[in-house]
Amino acid sequence: KIEKLYLRKNNLASIENFLFSRFVNLKELHLGFNELGVIKTASFGNLAKLEKLDLSGNAILSIENNAFN
Repeated sequence: KIEKLYLRKNNLASIENFLFSRFVNLKELHLGFNELGVIKTASFGNLAKLEKLDLSGNAILSIENNAFN
């Protein structure tokens, strides 16, 4: 089971809806220093155990409603 996922500095420009939903035990998600500008609806859906989300170093302009549902 994966509890920590490090995807820093991977030039990620977007996150598809429920992309990480298969990682039901995920507690930490590190997405710092990518190219994320918009956090879309359901980007982090179904991550009930998530305790830490690192989005530092991204030029985030907006976070859509229900991005974490």
